[in-house]
Amino acid sequence: MRNNIKTKERMNRFKLLFVLFFINTILYSQDIKKKWGSSVYVDLNSTYETRYTHGSSVHYPNYSGSIELVYNLDYKIFRRFSFGSLVSLNRFLTPKISSLKIGGAIKYYYLQNKYHFVTFHIASHFPTDSDRFKRGHQVRLGQFFDLSNLLGQRLLIGCYYNLDKLNLENSSPLLDGLLKNISYSTLLTDSWGVSLGLKF
Repeated sequence: MRNNIKTKERMNRFKLLFVLFFINTILYSQDIKKKWGSSVYVDLNSTYETRYTHGSSVHYPNYSGSIELVYNLDYKIFRRFSFGSLVSLNRFLTPKISSLKIGGAIKYYYLQNKYHFVTFHIASHFPTDSDRFKRGHQVRLGQFFDLSNLLGQRLLIGCYYNLDKLNLENSSPLLDGLLKNISYSTLLTDSWGVSLGLKF
């Protein structure tokens, strides 16, 4: 009998907590404008290692980096996390190739009322010239800081690590100095970057 009473009390407490959580979620969701946010960035990437792979062999050519123009659209869930989508135009400097990048990101805001956040994103490269490479992927881990107000918007600066992988199947080598008769399968690049953006 006592066990049944304790069980009912626990269930009632659980129901109360659930109702309070549900009410808090609804109240927080009322201000829909604060949950949606957008931002634009200019990213400068400096590559410190490049790896061409062909079977079990690896070549290490010189590679200078890339420039990206990025647009983010974020939707805030809970109070410190957001999920978002991104689209960017990429220009690799050496070799001179371009791509459209589309992906998704998750951000963790560790200070209230500030846009200091850690971000992780995964994106896909779609080349403007499919003869240069077929497709690609990028993984990024970064840290961004809310600097100041600029023209009524928040000025952000960030630093990050990128790993890019380009699929080169049936493509000619992108860089000079590589054997033309070898079909290289992938191009991997590790890079550090800095980003300057505006939060709308």
